[in-house]
Amino acid sequence: MSLQARVNTSARGREPNHPAWTVVLPGLTPLRKLAGGDGCRWLDRLLARADATAVPAAGVHGAIAAAIAADELAVRRHAPAVVCAREDGIDGVPGDLLRLDPVTLSPAGDHLLLGAVGPLDRDAADRLVAAIGTALGNDPLPLVGAPTRWYARLAGLQDATWTAPETAFGRDVYEALPSGPGSGAVRRLLNEIQMVLHEHPVNSARRGAGLPEINSVWPWGWAGAECDPPSPWAGRCFGDHPYARGLAGLAGGEVAPSSAPPGDWTGPGLTVCDAPWQALLAGDEAAARDQLAAFDAEWCEPLLRALQRRRIADLRIYADETRYTLGPASAWRLWRRRPTVEAGA
Repeated sequence: MSLQARVNTSARGREPNHPAWTVVLPGLTPLRKLAGGDGCRWLDRLLARADATAVPAAGVHGAIAAAIAADELAVRRHAPAVVCAREDGIDGVPGDLLRLDPVTLSPAGDHLLLGAVGPLDRDAADRLVAAIGTALGNDPLPLVGAPTRWYARLAGLQDATWTAPETAFGRDVYEALPSGPGSGAVRRLLNEIQMVLHEHPVNSARRGAGLPEINSVWPWGWAGAECDPPSPWAGRCFGDHPYARGLAGLAGGEVAPSSAPPGDWTGPGLTVCDAPWQALLAGDEAAARDQLAAFDAEWCEPLLRALQRRRIADLRIYADETRYTLGPASAWRLWRRRPTVEAGA
């Protein structure tokens, strides 16, 4: 069959049982630069043949919410603090819950940059959070869900504006701090926590080991007293991202036991590949490069083939505030070399 015939056949319409698939890939621009020209050739083909739309408000969590709850803004109704706390196994998840993730602040000229803390074990996290709780009189009471996911109860923040850490990393902290009603109390809380962390023995040991100092926390993802479950989602979720796994479980979806691609493409499906970005944030460029190459070979080539064979009706890739959309017809755009990003929602 000729190329034009394949395109025409693909364009006749979607078969009703063919699923939609969503891929979320944080940190793509620095990762592609690190990988070089041939480091992600299958991903590059997908992006070049896609229709690209700017979605600056989505972020990683908005993209996950779009896949499961069919709305990039659904992340406001299904806030990361409560969803991730449930996934982390925190008993009796309360409302008015705020993420307070450990971060490092580093000076850059006349401002501070937000950075990831790198390796952090559970014992060290527990010791730091216990010291914060003692200093604050357990008001708010800090909680550890995972070594790099901390929480605290704080009311009255329903109208505040937050920036997720993956969006804020590498930016001037003051441009990304919470704003709006209630944000003043959060900033005062940050100052108190920073004083506790500065002289803690855990940080003394980290400085001696050449690890980034945990000198602050990042507030975001606040959830009110109630978090309604999303509408039922009969899909499959792949990857270790806690918000994706938590939201998929709340919606009744299947959470795959591993990040390996499926043997079939029955769906809908969601794949979150944040391991390369996390490795890059931790300063391990070799691991980031290897993990991106593995994702390219294990996921991107099969996704392109599945589109061309009409086993997938739609593919959406969220990366760097852009949504790339492909269907079976666009998968055959062999003449396309790079995407054109259009302003969008």
